[in-house]
Amino acid sequence: MFAEVLICSKGIEFNDLSSLRVCVGRLVEKGDYFFSHEMFAVFWKGGAMHVVVVMPTYNESGNIGEMIDTLVEQVFPSMEGTYFSLLIVDDNSPDGTGRVVALKAKQYNCVFLSTGEKKGLGYAVCRGMSYAMETLHADAVVEMDADFQHSPDSLKALVFALQAGADCVVGSRYVSGAGASLQWPKGRRWLSRIGNRIGAPLTGGSGVGDITSGFRITRVSGVLDCINLDRIMAKAWYAYKIHLLYEVCQCTNRVVEVPIVFMPRRCNQSKFNPVEIFKTLEVLWRIYRIYGYGH
Repeated sequence: MFAEVLICSKGIEFNDLSSLRVCVGRLVEKGDYFFSHEMFAVFWKGGAMHVVVVMPTYNESGNIGEMIDTLVEQVFPSMEGTYFSLLIVDDNSPDGTGRVVALKAKQYNCVFLSTGEKKGLGYAVCRGMSYAMETLHADAVVEMDADFQHSPDSLKALVFALQAGADCVVGSRYVSGAGASLQWPKGRRWLSRIGNRIGAPLTGGSGVGDITSGFRITRVSGVLDCINLDRIMAKAWYAYKIHLLYEVCQCTNRVVEVPIVFMPRRCNQSKFNPVEIFKTLEVLWRIYRIYGYGH
């Protein structure tokens, strides 16, 4: 409605959504509009599925500019029938990550920045998911890293699987055609496999083998919007991913995996803390103890 009022007030006539979008695009290019960045995202998607990529960052100034350019200029345009927004959730990085993103948001209408206190990865992701659903009105939400360990090209496989009927698609390192980078320490790979083996029954009939993957896409309606994100365990740690996936699997059994290769970081050092191992085991134990074994 706001777009219709805007166009009519400018004396421009339109007959369908396509011509309306062209008119709005021209006004945006000239800076002749009065609606917010977020309102533009909600309108511009038209009838397409709106996918919001939630990307948490902390001290990623060396990666984030290239990642944004790659997604917006190469990956997003390659997928028809889908409108993308990219939401960077930055925890006030001291290295200027937020400033880089703010400049990119002026360059690209589909890029958004949410800043907040540094409390941990899970807090940032859940904050971003809430923003994606409540402000950007996402139809589906992607969790993705900013450091190129999740290849931007792999996003296509996740989206296609969701369009094919899945409610949640996990980018898996442990299915045929996938794998962790050889530069990943052997000890960490071993611990990851053991943790996934122990926790796999929590996904019930879905049979997900990579429950600690941080590269996923989840449908909002009937799945993500049914989950109380405030109650997700261990949000200060990577282990939040396990409880979040468990909650997804309580909402739907249409959870599938697609193969990805977990790449080495482009810049900076890994933020992995050995304490994560114990937090993962703690979350697994609490879920088994509180909720039971599987569905």
